Amino acid sequence: MRKERLVRLRAALAGLAIVGALVGAGVYATSTPAQESAETENVADFIVGGTDATQKYAFYTSLKAGGSFICGGSLISPTWVVTAKHCISGQARPDSVNVGATTPRNGESIRIKRLVPGAGDFGLIELASKSKAKPIKVLAASPKTGDKVRIIGLGQQCPRPGGCGPAAKLQQLNTSIVTGCQGKSSKELCVGDKSGKGACFGDSGGPLVVKKGEAFELGGSTSRSGSSNPNCAAAPSIYNSVPAFRSFIEQTAGVKL
Repeated sequence: MRKERLVRLRAALAGLAIVGALVGAGVYATSTPAQESAETENVADFIVGGTDATQKYAFYTSLKAGGSFICGGSLISPTWVVTAKHCISGQARPDSVNVGATTPRNGESIRIKRLVPGAGDFGLIELASKSKAKPIKVLAASPKTGDKVRIIGLGQQCPRPGGCGPAAKLQQLNTSIVTGCQGKSSKELCVGDKSGKGACFGDSGGPLVVKKGEAFELGGSTSRSGSSNPNCAAAPSIYNSVPAFRSFIEQTAGVKL
């Protein structure tokens, strides 16, 4: 993505930091993964057009840097969290997480032991101690075009960069896997549509889940916009496919998914 757009988004971040300093701020990822590791600060999204969470997502994890919320993640074992690489490789790197968070402030607080960047925009976090929460199971295979999914996150609920503050409560949005994202790799998913609903500034790394029976399973982690439009939810978003990184997760974390 063009550098001038990153400059505009960083300016928006500065405004968000002033207005919402108590909950932290992030910038929705709009560059390619290769650029993110070198050029971006913490990049995150929020859900536009979603609703307050209708249930508790014990696996949902908020990433904190100096006490401020910066990104989302998903607990996949008692000591490992899936997130986006740009959430752990920016200037304000997370030092703790809140597992089971329903607001930018609450949840089970655990210090971070290790940050593990993966390929593309995929990232893992090793926790310093075990979480008491129930981890989410990873899908056996990547979701396919047309599959119904749910995205979950905390943060900005209006589409314009810096146009409003983060959500006070965890949000959810039912959407689907689509086509049409610009710059998507084979290990990524294209999610949402042009309905004005979707991921935005504040939830990068947060979960995309699929209902399997009575439970949800993890299919993706939020990465970036799928277009050059600076506003959120104007086009589909790009997510990491978590099942596509199964081997990396198992080898790195020493867990069997």
